[in-house]
Amino acid sequence: MRSSAPPSFATRRRTVSPRACPAEKSGQAEFDFEYGDDFVEHIEQFHPTFCKVLVRYKPEGDQALNRRQAARLRRLSDYLHGKSRSRSCSKLFLCRREAHIQRLGGDKKAYDLELRPRLMVGAIRELQDGGVEPDVWKIEGLDRREDCEHIVAAAQPRRPGPRRLNHPRPGEDERRCGEW
Repeated sequence: MRSSAPPSFATRRRTVSPRACPAEKSGQAEFDFEYGDDFVEHIEQFHPTFCKVLVRYKPEGDQALNRRQAARLRRLSDYLHGKSRSRSCSKLFLCRREAHIQRLGGDKKAYDLELRPRLMVGAIRELQDGGVEPDVWKIEGLDRREDCEHIVAAAQPRRPGPRRLNHPRPGEDERRCGEW
C-alpha cells in the first residue's frame, strides 16, 4: 500500500502532539471502513494516537443495520485493543427520527432534553453488548448533569482502560463541560 500520509506526519508520528485518524467512510448512514479490509494497514501507516469513528446509530431503528455496524465496530475495537498502539475514539451520533419528535408534540428541545439522553444510554449499552469498547466515547450536547452521570454509568468499561469524554456541540459554550 502506497503511503498517503504527508511526509511530515508520517515521519513525526507521535513525537509532537496526539493525532487522530478516521477509519470510517465519510458521510455514510451506516458505518463502514474507508479502506475496507485494508483498514489495519491504513491505521498502522499513520500510527495515530486515536483512531476515531463517527457512529450514526438508531437504538430504536433498523436492528439489522445496528448489528452490522456493531460487528464492524467490534472488529475495529478488537484490533485496536489487541494489536495496535492506537486508542479508539467513538463519536456517538444519534439519528433523530420523526417518530421521536411526534411523540413529544413536535418539540425538538424536549427531544434533546428528555429522550435523547436515554437513547444514548441505550445505544452505548447495545454497542457494548456487541463487543464495542472504545477508549473514548465522544458525546455531545447533554444539558443536565444527571444525564452525564447516566452516560458515564452506562459507559463503564467491560474491558480495562476505557475513558469517557463529554464535549459541547459546535457553537455551544465549552465552559459547560466543567459544569458536568
